[in-house]
Amino acid sequence: MARLPVERKRAFKQFNCALYLQYVIEPETWHMFLNSAGFCNQRSCSVCQMRRCVKLRLKIFPALRRLIADYPDKHFLLLTLTVKNCNQSDLRRTLCSMQSGWHRLSQRSDFPAIGYLNSMELTRPRDCFYAGFYLGRFGSKLIERWKDLLKKQGVWESRLWSERFTEEVHPHFHVLMMVDASYFEDSSYIDHLDWVTRWRLAMNLDYSPVVDIRRVYGRDENTDKSLFEVTKYVVKTTDMRDKFAPFIFRQLHGLKLIKLAGLVADYVKQSDVDQIVETGRSGQEVRQFGVPIDYFWSTDLSYGLARIGDISFLESGSDDDEAEVTSESTR
Repeated sequence: MARLPVERKRAFKQFNCALYLQYVIEPETWHMFLNSAGFCNQRSCSVCQMRRCVKLRLKIFPALRRLIADYPDKHFLLLTLTVKNCNQSDLRRTLCSMQSGWHRLSQRSDFPAIGYLNSMELTRPRDCFYAGFYLGRFGSKLIERWKDLLKKQGVWESRLWSERFTEEVHPHFHVLMMVDASYFEDSSYIDHLDWVTRWRLAMNLDYSPVVDIRRVYGRDENTDKSLFEVTKYVVKTTDMRDKFAPFIFRQLHGLKLIKLAGLVADYVKQSDVDQIVETGRSGQEVRQFGVPIDYFWSTDLSYGLARIGDISFLESGSDDDEAEVTSESTR
């Protein structure tokens, strides 16, 4: 991004994201709280993307649990809708077409959901090679399966593996839908082939798209897993390592990537979700009081400096390492 003149300003903000973190420790419980930090809030920043996911889940999870408690006779479905991979230059047109297609699908008179949470996800396929041989074009899950297969065969050598990003992008929807118990009766049930047909007609496609529909069994644990799927990253961090990544994020500007409707929208406001996605803040942040700890990141040393009063600790490493060092140093 820094090499591109049009992206240099965004790159500068991202370079300087979270270089300073101000924590406090509550003396009675020894819990740490983050009071202040310089987050850049760029869509392409993995730190800010992670924080948005956390804040979305803190907003949505309690509300959905209240919804489940108030409507114990309702059930959930997890629906995944895809289209063929598109070139990164056609991404915005494809996303707008998918959103229009979802609107047509959800407005059908026989649409079964009485409430839903719809989120967009983008993945990046890669051309994979091993020992100079072309294996195929895969997503991240298939890549891991290929690596596991090679390891089981005893021929795995990391230096022989190589990946190259393509210009293709794979957009798809994850939808958590709430339905009545009557949906599972013979007269109301929609099977997999019917979902494929409906999505094909809604998108006006000349091929049968890949659709996955499954019931969410149980109430708490399985529903939480489905919510994690719906509220995760828009683009995976490992898919943002090539020159096309900034162009992909530019095409997301102004698009509503998370939508709520029906009963779900009665418990979670769309405006609250939009605020978190756009600003990275929920509006419910409060300052905590306690023993202050300041963290400074040194770009030259690639080290973090923790300061508690007049005592300083120089520690390297990841966010997890720093959190552990902070707790240990405080003790």
